[in-house]
Amino acid sequence: MLAMAGSRQSLTKGLERKVLAIVRRYINEHSITEEDHDSLHLSVSQVYKYVIKDRSMARQRERNLEKMIEGALATIRDEEAEADSLARELVEVEEPKEGSMTEPKVLYRNSRNI
Repeated sequence: MLAMAGSRQSLTKGLERKVLAIVRRYINEHSITEEDHDSLHLSVSQVYKYVIKDRSMARQRERNLEKMIEGALATIRDEEAEADSLARELVEVEEPKEGSMTEPKVLYRNSRNI
């Protein structure tokens, strides 16, 4: 029985990855971009209708599939939040601080000029 539970869990993980891929495809096909942050406003029912068009997903129990879609949307939202955070950090690093007009450091020296 223990081996069966492990294989069932891997099947569930496989289905979750497939649902995540389908949700990402939905977002790409509907031109939902990170700039618009429309993916933050997607509902499970919107995505569910799209996901069940996949034959293998249509056979899944509705509640289980909805839970997987919720998880996929949460994953995508987390990824977008992380990307936004990284982008803000990059902007902070790249923007010079007010009043600091230092000369840039020479990172490369031509061997002929040494």
